[in-house]
Amino acid sequence: MAWSPYIFLVFFVLLWNPDWMTVVSPEAGKSAATAIKAALNDLTWRFGWPGLHNLVVRMPPVTKVASPYDATYTFNRVPPLVPRV
Repeated sequence: MAWSPYIFLVFFVLLWNPDWMTVVSPEAGKSAATAIKAALNDLTWRFGWPGLHNLVVRMPPVTKVASPYDATYTFNRVPPLVPRV
């Protein structure tokens, strides 16, 4: 009974990173990992911030060539289980 938190942790870590399936079966693992990642990407919205997207230009010496700054907002409809650092 004392091992149940560890078992849940291992299960969810393996579920969180589907690349482990490629070790078991490379072809089936790639298709399953691709399907899981595609499903999670469908739950994410990315859009350019109105009035700011590509209007700010990064200039030398920050970049070699002047380029527009990509101001996008990512809205994840599925909250992350672990906060990103």
